[in-house]
Amino acid sequence: MFKIPQERLETIQSWLNQVFFLERNIKYTPVDFHRSWWRIFIPFRGQIAIILGVETISRVFRSLLPFLLGYAIAERSFTILWMIIGGLVFAELIIQIRDYVYKVTASSLHYSLQAAANEFFLTVDPEFHTTKSTGQIRSKISAGGRQFMMMLYDISFSLLGVLVSFVTVSVALFQFDWLLGLLTIGMFTVISGVSILGNIFASQNFVPFWIKKRDAWNTIETENLTQVFLIRSTFSTPEQVKKTHEVIHEGVSARSVMHLVYDLINNGVQLLYIGSIAVVAGFMLTLFQQAVVQEAIAISLVLTYVSASSQILQIGRFTMSVSESIEDLNDLWKFIQNFGKRTYPVLESDNEPTS
Repeated sequence: MFKIPQERLETIQSWLNQVFFLERNIKYTPVDFHRSWWRIFIPFRGQIAIILGVETISRVFRSLLPFLLGYAIAERSFTILWMIIGGLVFAELIIQIRDYVYKVTASSLHYSLQAAANEFFLTVDPEFHTTKSTGQIRSKISAGGRQFMMMLYDISFSLLGVLVSFVTVSVALFQFDWLLGLLTIGMFTVISGVSILGNIFASQNFVPFWIKKRDAWNTIETENLTQVFLIRSTFSTPEQVKKTHEVIHEGVSARSVMHLVYDLINNGVQLLYIGSIAVVAGFMLTLFQQAVVQEAIAISLVLTYVSASSQILQIGRFTMSVSESIEDLNDLWKFIQNFGKRTYPVLESDNEPTS
């Protein structure tokens, strides 16, 4: 019913590509595998600054939104209310700009790494391929490109969101009541510390094991496809099927163990978070009973804390994801650096004189 005919879809795709200036803005940046992997971000520092700047403004406003709405109601002011609504509309407009810059930057990073890695394996001396697995190469290239995009997303939206929410809410509550501010800072620090350290421990111990099993999984899948074209495949099929089952089972088991350990850590952090809500809500209830604070303000402050502090739960997922990305990227860089080299000209640029 909603399916667009293929020919028309290709026309629309081409038109949208021009409308969004993707041909011009998604650019290839050379990648030097003999230098640190994080240097690939340097050519995109301007775009990353725009993403982080807009995300900071948006997060500050959204973190204080419950308090601002409560203040407008307590003051019985439509003027303040319309200013808040106007701020929300403005935030959404600049978020659209941020999203475009992010998509183009992430696509450029992915394009650059995938193209550079494939160029390396295409031009390296053939003798170095004789002792390496094609499936392992595919696995590492695919994982590396994916992890760069995930890392940019996590740094731009997860880590920054947690930090901005933490600082914004802590300052707001501290100015309202210094003891409440200190409690908030203390609870944020404990919850973040447990989450970060726990996820780093899990990543450093279980992710490398998963990478090893994942590579074996991709390797045997490539072997299976290759065997189809060989006469010997007819005679080795039962043994290969058995080996395939074993490798895949080990792979899914390693992945399951990794995620279950993460779940145990993050469930513990969830319990700490629930405890912190009880402390803040109890503190505000005491102030309300003592007639120190109005009902609307008390409720809005509790909701502000709950809304902002829930972001702290994301720091565990962020730590897990970034740690996994770093392990994958280090693994790809090390693999390429130890793979082999090009000792004779392959590309036109190889024959150009060096200055």
